[in-house]
Amino acid sequence: MLGLDGAWVLSGGKKRGGVVGIDMGDGKPVAIGQIIEWDGFKLKHWLQPLVQQIGVSVIVNDDLHIYKDVADRLGLEHQVCQIHVPAGSVSDVISSNASLLCYTL
Repeated sequence: MLGLDGAWVLSGGKKRGGVVGIDMGDGKPVAIGQIIEWDGFKLKHWLQPLVQQIGVSVIVNDDLHIYKDVADRLGLEHQVCQIHVPAGSVSDVISSNASLLCYTL
């Protein structure tokens, strides 16, 4: 099960979109993508290798409809997180785990 969320972070003096993938079992980040989460095409192409590499079958995220669309296209189950992460925590994860940045479109 992979938790996903996006945020805007300051990088190189510019605001950039980022998506973080969290292993829902141990709570650790597994991937960070420099993409804007509402771009379904780029989100799908970033997520597809993760699905294959780590065996994702379910994604969990906020209620942004793009995630449900992407889950359907990848044949994944989708769950909306009922208790969403506090504001700013996704940005903190992205900023402190830059080495996990695995795909930039």
